[in-house]
Amino acid sequence: MTEEEFKKIIENSDFVNLIASAQDDENLRGQLLFVLRSDDLNRQDTIKTWVHSCKVRGAPQSFIQALSFFMHREIAHAAIRLLD
Repeated sequence: MTEEEFKKIIENSDFVNLIASAQDDENLRGQLLFVLRSDDLNRQDTIKTWVHSCKVRGAPQSFIQALSFFMHREIAHAAIRLLD
């Protein structure tokens, strides 16, 4: 991931809103931190499953996209720092 791609994701308003929501909601924060702290393979598998579940339930595309950003190791590590 390039620095430009990283910056674009962390400045994405939907991603910022997801992080802000997790900072305000202990349950969401705990779930995200558990997933984000997993090794790459488990984190990516869990995010894929979560994204699929959200699509099936008709979650907003903006939320699904923001969630999918956690597939990237650099984004997951940045989110951990923001949520810890």
